[in-house]
Amino acid sequence: MQKTFALLTFLLSLYSAVYSQNARLIDSLKLETRIAQNRAIAAKKDADRRRYLAIAQTIAEISIEVHDPELSKLLSIQAHRFNSKYDGYIYDPKIHFALTKALEREGLLPQKIEDVFKSNQRILSPPAAPFLFCIGKDKVLTKLSQQESGWRTENILQLNSSCLPETAVVNDSGDLLAHGTNAGVIEVYDLTRPNLKPKIVSIGKQSIQQIVFIPEGKGFYVLANGGLRILRYDLKKIEEVINLKDPVTKLDITVNGSPLVGMDTFGIFHIWDESFRENTFTLNKYATPTDFICANERNIIISNKAGEILIHSKEKMRRILYGSRSVMTHIILSHNKKFMATATQDNFILIWNLKELKERPIKIQHSSSIHSLAFSPDDQSLVVSGISQTGQNSIDIWPLSQAQMAELLCTTVKRNLTLEEWEIYVADDLPYEFTCH
Repeated sequence: MQKTFALLTFLLSLYSAVYSQNARLIDSLKLETRIAQNRAIAAKKDADRRRYLAIAQTIAEISIEVHDPELSKLLSIQAHRFNSKYDGYIYDPKIHFALTKALEREGLLPQKIEDVFKSNQRILSPPAAPFLFCIGKDKVLTKLSQQESGWRTENILQLNSSCLPETAVVNDSGDLLAHGTNAGVIEVYDLTRPNLKPKIVSIGKQSIQQIVFIPEGKGFYVLANGGLRILRYDLKKIEEVINLKDPVTKLDITVNGSPLVGMDTFGIFHIWDESFRENTFTLNKYATPTDFICANERNIIISNKAGEILIHSKEKMRRILYGSRSVMTHIILSHNKKFMATATQDNFILIWNLKELKERPIKIQHSSSIHSLAFSPDDQSLVVSGISQTGQNSIDIWPLSQAQMAELLCTTVKRNLTLEEWEIYVADDLPYEFTCH
């Protein structure tokens, strides 16, 4: 009897162990099934997303090719809708190009600042101010203010006849203007009180090539004497700080005021620290540099005659960007330092996202020779001063926000895609949706 009881106890414990093991196995199989199902759902979702984004690219290209203006607009808008809904790159160059072309055909781009048609307008962009300025051969300083209804212009100053407009520059906050004259004098205006006479800073009988404000209100540097001398004005006195053997063609300074960087006529770059100790570097392996800008205290961005953009960091070439085969003529940064715009000799503008350099740049074809450009104060548009072949100047606005471009284009459409058009150009197995409501 005792043996039978022991056997039954053993069998019961064995059954219990087997049951528990099977239960754990079943739970494990259920968990693995759920994981597999979730993975399958995620894979299907990712495949659908990739398909929608691929369709967006395709219909963006088709929108440029079709002859029906209404269909062209609808396809470009739908390309943006898919790209936005399925988390595509928000500055996708193909979709931006499609929206731009559709808006151009409607006469809605580029938007124009109507009151500024004077010749050779240079755009001045104070980094910390909610407005821009422009100045041309007429030597009138005009303030450009961005408003909901458009851009407002206001003439601030009529500068004297000896003013050199190409030397005019404003400080970061946009309340000081400095410009050189052909008499070796720098005039400094308080733009908050433009009726006051300017402060006069004389550098003797020397030509003035460039003025660069030092951040935090610490004065400015002056490139003078044909690019052979650099002077510093500390708001009290002006003195020579650098004497050069070869002429420097451009100066720039980082946002914290050091280092100061110059490019000479031989394409050699000079870097001076706060004590004006000098380091130099050359780009002998690359084409002749045409322009540069200090992105920060470490990186210098350089354009050249081969259409390349070179990012140079601490005596090393960090990256080369390719976007054109034409000579690069201008480089600028957005106020938030997230974007860079470059202009080419064949009148293209390339806009780069500095946080996503693997992405291709937005490309805009301007209708006239590009004289000057700047980002709008909110960094949502590019402001371009151009000169036509007849010599007429215009200031044009090119938007960067594809959402705003699509909504503007929607106001012009008279219909939506038909079901037949949807099946032909989008897909015959995807649910139909209205492009514009």
